[in-house]
Amino acid sequence: MLLNFRCRRCRAPLSVESDRKDTMILCPACHCEMVVPAGSEPNVPRGRPVLETFAMREETVAEKTNPSILPEQAVDQLTPHIPFPSEKATDKPKKKVQAPQVPKQPPPGTRGGSRKSLAIAAGILLVIVAGVSALYLRNGSAPAPSPSPETFPPLAQVELRTPAADSPEMTLGLDLPNGQTMAVLLDRSFTTPPGFRGSLEPESEKQLAAVPAPPPAVAKQPNPAPASTAHVFKRRQKLSEEDLKKELRWAKEIPPMTSATMSQLMNRQMERFRSFGDIDFEPRVLLEVRPDLRTLPVRHGSPIKLDARAAEALQVFSRRLHYLVDNTVPRKADGEHVKPEWMRERMSKEVSPGHRPAWVRPEAVPALRQILMAEDKPLRWLLIELLAENSSPAASAALAQRAVFELSADLRQRAIEALQGRPPQDFRFVLLNGLHYPWPPAADHAAEALVALNDREAVPSLITYLKKPDPNQPFQTSQNHTLVREVVRIHHQSNCLMCHSPAVTGWKDPVAGPVPGVFLSGTIEGQAGGYHSSPLPKLAVSPLLVRADIVFMRQDFSVPVSVGPAGAGLPAEQRFDFLIRTRPIKAQELSEFKTAVKTSSYPQREGVLWALRELTGKDAGPMTADWVRLFPRAELDVEAARLSVQLVQTRGVKQSQLLAKFKDREGDAYTQALAEAIPQIKGKHLEQARQALAERLSRMDVPLLRDRFRDEDREIRRAAATASALKALDDLVPDLFDLLEDIDPAVVEAAQSALQRLTGRDVAASG
Repeated sequence: MLLNFRCRRCRAPLSVESDRKDTMILCPACHCEMVVPAGSEPNVPRGRPVLETFAMREETVAEKTNPSILPEQAVDQLTPHIPFPSEKATDKPKKKVQAPQVPKQPPPGTRGGSRKSLAIAAGILLVIVAGVSALYLRNGSAPAPSPSPETFPPLAQVELRTPAADSPEMTLGLDLPNGQTMAVLLDRSFTTPPGFRGSLEPESEKQLAAVPAPPPAVAKQPNPAPASTAHVFKRRQKLSEEDLKKELRWAKEIPPMTSATMSQLMNRQMERFRSFGDIDFEPRVLLEVRPDLRTLPVRHGSPIKLDARAAEALQVFSRRLHYLVDNTVPRKADGEHVKPEWMRERMSKEVSPGHRPAWVRPEAVPALRQILMAEDKPLRWLLIELLAENSSPAASAALAQRAVFELSADLRQRAIEALQGRPPQDFRFVLLNGLHYPWPPAADHAAEALVALNDREAVPSLITYLKKPDPNQPFQTSQNHTLVREVVRIHHQSNCLMCHSPAVTGWKDPVAGPVPGVFLSGTIEGQAGGYHSSPLPKLAVSPLLVRADIVFMRQDFSVPVSVGPAGAGLPAEQRFDFLIRTRPIKAQELSEFKTAVKTSSYPQREGVLWALRELTGKDAGPMTADWVRLFPRAELDVEAARLSVQLVQTRGVKQSQLLAKFKDREGDAYTQALAEAIPQIKGKHLEQARQALAERLSRMDVPLLRDRFRDEDREIRRAAATASALKALDDLVPDLFDLLEDIDPAVVEAAQSALQRLTGRDVAASG
């Protein structure tokens, strides 16, 4: 006899022999770990048979026989207490979390107070009965019976795991004993190796609660209701979430990794491992097996691999997040999540001793973004709310990505609200890049965000974007190759090896995770999923593991897209990752492009023009030249900003070399870049930067230098005073006296120093 039930994560139907109830299994589709229920779930068809089961922990079995443990206490007892990486390394021993024990009862002969307790209980019961009787007589009718599932048939069934109100706060911190590593603690914390996505779920938690029908007069509200403000943002396009999903279906799908290509890739990696004792973490082997992937934004070198601390943080936060999603957010019968605020409340209690809450730290942003951005609307709302509480630049950039690529207009508005008041330099580049994205709705969303944020400093960049070509049209490279950019999609679950490197030592590798539905079978060496050598090879079947800390290519956004009717244990909507492919254009496409009617307008450019009109309150028309005449310094401002960022981001000897280069280069952009970078430069290079700016100004003619005395930038005025002393011309002495009335003390001090050098006497500041 088979037990038929659904996976509690991917909702795929599964079937297990009835004699294996109360054992653990891994879902073949999503590798979620769960306990086989005691009976079949109603209305679940026969699903994919699961042959392998595992014995549960002893503490789990003991917990089921312990009647004193409340449901929430049971969850906390079985929760893997993963220590979050602390902001400051500590070496404190980790405290053990003991399970609650059943209070010992005294022997029957020693219960001296039992009669007194019975008397008190009888008195309380008598008072309650008297109160109910009085209420009954006053109303003249019998009290209404309490509702039951038979009285109110449920509209839907929701898997509920209500947190107890008095549950203790969870304290998670990095308290590692001497000599232990994070991987060792994680191996002890989880029931299975680190591929675990949730703890064992007690049977008391696996209950379907009936949801009564709401009163007819109350309108059904979406769950959750995003926080809104009285301000209504201007919309350039009003496509719904479903309309945007339909548009994304036209995106071409990259052919998935087949079993043959995966076997070929793994065999080549195995040959390298046997020869060199390691595998190639570069995507060279991948591109040899799949040369068509060269057109994707594949990365090489150091950017593909996280450092040890970032990998540790990703490992801890991603596993904890998977657990919380699987065990604290209930689902409706159709699989949609409800009550994400329960998960948010649980997250607010997870703090490191003496530090900020764990989930509002910058290290949590990558895991939150990668896991939650492709979930249903309630969890995407939770993603934006958590990012809104995080003030780091990483969170600001992630919010800007939500403002550009989020399909729900309500959630885009909430992301924009969270960006208000943040430094624009932390996220403006995301919105500007979105303006030139090959998918036009993303450009519209970016324009709407810039207008809603009233980012007038982005106007110069917007004017330069008017000169950019249509991102969907072919273009030629310096080698006379004609290429075209287009948005493509990759099926998320079946292409893990397309983006990640295989694990070397199995579960001991950083951020190791299984490829859903893919197993290594045959004679393998060492631990499951890896290449670690062992004295004797063995015949086994184990999941194929990859490393999430090594990423060959990164998607721009992820969306669940309909792939047809559900069947064969697969949902109707599946996650796809979207990114830009740059490929050689086909001959037929090139001929069609040459014969097509050329237009100066395209959707992305129209979005830029709309943002310019809204931000400036002016309309110079559709021509770029008219906008340039209206803002003649736009291109100069953009180039100066680019050079300034380049100078500030360099360090050490390279910064000194760059300062020398900026001092000698011609063009006003370098002068303005130095002035913008000086307030952000620290240490010994600050005086070098100011001296470089003064030497640039000293090469100007006297009329041009005199104009610099009245510049809006105080660093320009200060450098102009120093440059006057370097030129040693008495013609500028009257202007230096005027500069003594400057509101900035540093400028006044520079003018005094220049006057002393030119006149030979000390000059006091005016006022």
